[in-house]
Amino acid sequence: MKKRFTLLTTFTMLLSLAPAAFAAEDGNAADNSKKDVNVAVVLDASGSMAQRVEGDKKFDIAKESVTDFADLLPSDANVMLNVFGHKGNNKNSGKEESCGTTETLYDLQPFSANGFQNSLSGIKPTGWSPIAKSLYDVKDDLADKDGKNYVYIVTDGEETCGGDPVQAAKDLRQSNIKTIVNIVGLDVKTVKEKEKLKKVAKAGGGKLIEAESANDFKKVWKEEGGKMSK
Repeated sequence: MKKRFTLLTTFTMLLSLAPAAFAAEDGNAADNSKKDVNVAVVLDASGSMAQRVEGDKKFDIAKESVTDFADLLPSDANVMLNVFGHKGNNKNSGKEESCGTTETLYDLQPFSANGFQNSLSGIKPTGWSPIAKSLYDVKDDLADKDGKNYVYIVTDGEETCGGDPVQAAKDLRQSNIKTIVNIVGLDVKTVKEKEKLKKVAKAGGGKLIEAESANDFKKVWKEEGGKMSK
């Protein structure tokens, strides 16, 4: 329960910080009209997400926390859930199918607990990680949506399908879709992978939040809470 709560707070604090980033970009532009808030969650369901952190599968931790996170969004916000890595398998025999498939399980709409939970039923961590493709697919899903758009990628590692997620994040960021991309790295194993994920997040105007243990989650809570109070 502690791990679930701490990952949830990480997501909540990230969302609360994002409007400040948009405000900085908008400068002193006078626009008092209310903007739609659209939140796209991209969930890694690749084979490595079946590994355990302190006894619990990474995917189960992420899945439960993402559901609770969505439930905390403002009532007028729209939420979308995209998943990758859930098709094929993590062997070469399943790579083509896995790398060629991302899926929007929950279309952009107001949050419904039953609908959101049902969309995740039967999803198991299985294959490879087409992070770049997921970003391009989310870009297509948000293309005609007005307002401010936030993308949160939950993953435990780097792109494994040969795509270029940094370029994908840049393309999304530089399109006419106003978007910030943050990455929550759950138990990312190597420095090399972390650096790659940082570059993706930076290209998307956001940041990488490292969440490797319950203690790390607590530190993130304190750090992000301190920024909020400034």
